[in-house]
Amino acid sequence: MLLVALALAAVVDLGAFVGVQAGGPSQGPEPQPSGAAGPGPEEVAAEVVRAVADADCADLAPLLDPAADLPYAVTSCLDGTAQPQPVDDVVAAPAEVDGDRATVRVELATGGTTSALGATLRRADGAWRLDGLAPLG
Repeated sequence: MLLVALALAAVVDLGAFVGVQAGGPSQGPEPQPSGAAGPGPEEVAAEVVRAVADADCADLAPLLDPAADLPYAVTSCLDGTAQPQPVDDVVAAPAEVDGDRATVRVELATGGTTSALGATLRRADGAWRLDGLAPLG
């Protein structure tokens, strides 16, 4: 477990990337505006975090804001140099949405160890895209 945490910390620039147990019941994603297509901010955040943990980022480009300053974990996953890290579960809490911006707490579970990430997202052309990712407290 320590090796997993150290590998993710080095790859992701996040001190505690692996292992979060979801706390409390999920309230589900924010309803999309009428006529909107695509996943909500919670789904985008969880999909990106899961893909980075799995080192399977071939299809992530449409979920990322092209102007974002992404952490090394995401960029190394995109360029194929990241190694998969075992994660039991990824859970996104309901998003806090302010216009075309959203923040989502993403929790990861691995063998009883817990950690959380804060994802920031931006909506452009009706689609949510990851704008930033950082460890939470």
